[in-house]
Amino acid sequence: MLKEKNNELSVAAGNETSLLRRAGLRLLEVAQRTRTARRMRVVESLACGGKAQLLLIEVDGKSFLAAGGADAMHTLLSLPGELT
Repeated sequence: MLKEKNNELSVAAGNETSLLRRAGLRLLEVAQRTRTARRMRVVESLACGGKAQLLLIEVDGKSFLAAGGADAMHTLLSLPGELT
């Protein structure tokens, strides 16, 4: 009888582990899909003193250099090629 209870507990624990593993894999899939679905990313930023900064931005595979401050953001130039 005790052996049967232990087997039932082992099966139940195995099912819970399997369920958790499937849930974890599903969350990972969603996270990766969300990450790859982004069209814009900040590749690098450089503080220039005060609240001013330079940003290297990639949008849909195109690269831009932008300057920003407390009140505004301006595109300085479009860069040729894709960044890695």
